[in-house]
Amino acid sequence: MTNCSYWLVCVDLCSSHQDFAEYSFSDRFRDDKCFFEDEYFLLICDGVLLNKKDLFRSNSCTSMKDLLFQILFGETTVERWTGVFTGFVYDKTKRKGYAWGNQTGDVSCFYSFDEKNKKLFVSNNFNILIERVGCGALDEKTSHFLLTYGFVPDDGTISCNIKRINPGCLLHLMGTGFRLKKYHRFTWSKSVDMTMEQAVEGLDHHFRKAVRLCFEKDIEYGYKRHLADLSAGLDSRMVNWIACDLAYKDITNISYSQSQTDEYCFSAQMGERFLNEFFHHSLDDATFLYDIDEMVKLQFGLGCYYSISGGYQWLRFINFCNYGLEHTGQLGDVIVGSYLHNEVQTVNLNAGRYSSLLPLRFHVQQEDYKCHEDFMMYTRGFKGILNTHYLRNNFTYAVSPFLDLEFMEFCASIPLKLRLDSKLYWKWLDTKYPVAASFPSSRMRNDRKVISFLHKLKNKVSYELYDLGYKLGLLKSSVNRNHMNPYQYWYETNEHLRNFICDYFDENIHIVGDYPELYKEACTMYNSNNAINKLMAISLLATVKTYIK
Repeated sequence: MTNCSYWLVCVDLCSSHQDFAEYSFSDRFRDDKCFFEDEYFLLICDGVLLNKKDLFRSNSCTSMKDLLFQILFGETTVERWTGVFTGFVYDKTKRKGYAWGNQTGDVSCFYSFDEKNKKLFVSNNFNILIERVGCGALDEKTSHFLLTYGFVPDDGTISCNIKRINPGCLLHLMGTGFRLKKYHRFTWSKSVDMTMEQAVEGLDHHFRKAVRLCFEKDIEYGYKRHLADLSAGLDSRMVNWIACDLAYKDITNISYSQSQTDEYCFSAQMGERFLNEFFHHSLDDATFLYDIDEMVKLQFGLGCYYSISGGYQWLRFINFCNYGLEHTGQLGDVIVGSYLHNEVQTVNLNAGRYSSLLPLRFHVQQEDYKCHEDFMMYTRGFKGILNTHYLRNNFTYAVSPFLDLEFMEFCASIPLKLRLDSKLYWKWLDTKYPVAASFPSSRMRNDRKVISFLHKLKNKVSYELYDLGYKLGLLKSSVNRNHMNPYQYWYETNEHLRNFICDYFDENIHIVGDYPELYKEACTMYNSNNAINKLMAISLLATVKTYIK
């Protein structure tokens, strides 16, 4: 892995100095990182800062060291930073400082407080931190969340000893104590009155600017080629379309899915249209599902291991010497559109789960969210979908122009009625990029009611026929394989995979034997007929096996 970076700090809150600080940075995007320490100060920053030049200009500084000093002295904040970043600054004399991750949580800081010795440990790498402070007891609430949500929607981790600093928050160290503070918060509860035309113009302006920031970072560091995901959806398509429209060349597109599916055919059509290098990785053998222990650890045990599907295999295969960032379209559909299907904004804590089989025994704090879109974005979006970035960042930093700070803030200000059912998304394409809209996509136009109805009817009939054929013994699977990741199809048609999942569960279920409720829940999930539920069950067992000794 080419981008293994971390930093770790231990601060003795009863003395005037930190016990130790260590770091290991990769050479990738080196000038965006910083480690400085003398007898008075400690400054650390890791990651990639997409708007670094703008920040240097507005703050009259020429290095990350200068910028970090300004943060420590209160002359500026990290609120307007855009990118994939974590940091720590500390004044040893005044015994004050801050630790932070970015606004969307795809990189985070973790902390552990030794109450007995009054020592605070902070790191941007959960695996490094747990090696230093010990695993401690299993956090049953986090374990339950992994079986219900499929990710951890609050600040918990699998270890009771360690907490995660939430997106847009920082840890403020003050003398002998510390507390959490919010430095940035997205909200979808305060829209600005605007027309569809105004929304399209603002959306296009901010998105083109965001794409340019992402691709210019590759050029800044002299990488010869750009690496960009390309799927059957609109999000990665628009990243590539705008990049080509902005005259960026030498783009390599990667795609992975079940072969001979719409996912493969649609992405291949777009690859041909762009005239980029296009590589597709077939997932027909589902062998990525055997890498369970590795993927759990690379994602810090914060989500179901299968969620990145074939991405891990692809990233291991790529030689990153010539490639910069991994350009994705992450969360584009729900940022330009919405997780919601109507204008009801009442927070529903059951929403966003990967499985609804189990009732919730634990709950996140509802008062943290002003509306349901806030809840969905900060949980399913930031804590769920973006959890795969922890793994991706071991190879290179994963970015998405849809996650750009200004772009997200603008989209959050657009009235929900314009964004529902992808109305704004399709209006944007039809108005600005009609050719891009003309290619087939995995996303249907809900405004075309007859076509949408026929599509839903086709899916319903197809599901019923496959289920009937499977029950009668006429088909190998109860579901259609025409999906990017047809987990149920793989499970029902691949005997070796079924045996692997069965053996993994049987060999490891004893790990949660001391937690009767958790044991029962894991068995319930595994004994269902749903492949996703089974994968969630063994994912939990792998997480406990990896971290709780």
